[in-house]
Amino acid sequence: MTILYIGKDVKTISSGADVLNKRNIDFLHKLSNNRVDIIEPQKISRLQKLLSCRLNGYTKRVEKRILNQLSQKRYTHVFLSQSLLGFVAKAIKRHYPNICIICCFHNIEKHFGREMLRVNGIRVLPFYFKACYSEKLIAKYCDKFLFLNKRDAQRMSCSASIGCIIPIAYADTFNPNKVISPQLQKKETLEILFVGSDFFANIEGIRWFIKYVFPYISGHLTIVGKGMDRYKGEFTSDRISVWGFVSNLEDFYYDADVVVMPIFSGSGMKTKTAEALMYGKNILGTKEAFEGYDMDSNCMYGCQTAEMFIDTFRSMGNNITSFNPYSRNLYLEKYSEDATFDAFKKIFQ
Repeated sequence: MTILYIGKDVKTISSGADVLNKRNIDFLHKLSNNRVDIIEPQKISRLQKLLSCRLNGYTKRVEKRILNQLSQKRYTHVFLSQSLLGFVAKAIKRHYPNICIICCFHNIEKHFGREMLRVNGIRVLPFYFKACYSEKLIAKYCDKFLFLNKRDAQRMSCSASIGCIIPIAYADTFNPNKVISPQLQKKETLEILFVGSDFFANIEGIRWFIKYVFPYISGHLTIVGKGMDRYKGEFTSDRISVWGFVSNLEDFYYDADVVVMPIFSGSGMKTKTAEALMYGKNILGTKEAFEGYDMDSNCMYGCQTAEMFIDTFRSMGNNITSFNPYSRNLYLEKYSEDATFDAFKKIFQ
């Protein structure tokens, strides 16, 4: 097995997309005994992005590099890192019709584009049209698809013979020595954590939470994520701390009693849900935050309205501990890399 991977070669994690891409790259290396070559996108200006029909820097120049690479080496598979690579899939299949092309869907981009239109308005219309056309090409020219959940597979009307559902997996970095035992916890204030970049769905969700939930519960809220420091002037309260990008989130997770995920827009699966499970956190979230996950009522609390969030916080009281073994066990069983590798292998069979 020899694989050509089209996408960013992820070295450090800075987003949920990076988590999925790095897992896929690591799994491909493991499957092929490191016979993986990678072609990355080209850096382009904002004007080029606006004028091009192609997305995320996969220009005609990159397309030529891909075809040239395929001509020089015999590959069994091409793995596309995302469903915005429709033009690439079309070019490869036309020149190399016998090669197996596999595409990983982070979400359904045309649905994601509709959500962005609702929140951000008409300025994202070009992305929406490009995403729709790209996924149309992906459906036509790719041989197999990798989805994160059943909802995405259904939205693409994908048959079981060519589509494989593999949930998100998060690399295990948990350190049990950093968990404070319940007997030693003497917190006077409930520590609430929200993790997420200044992505439209995260901003929509945390604004809603601060307006409709936070005034009616006790505790201290920490918001952390790339670009979130831009909102320090908006999220002003002596009970709220706002952090931008940090190189390591582990201390924030170990200190937190509860992780909140008031997410109402999006597609795919939320990587930060798996991350919170990995750290053994109690999670309060909306239906979208838990999409694709198997719910465990011992650690995952579904809250669709402000009243449900408020009631759940109040029912928890002050007895909650910062480590929930049910979360950790669920992660190990279903959302660790070890738990998902066997399913990943099946798409190559």
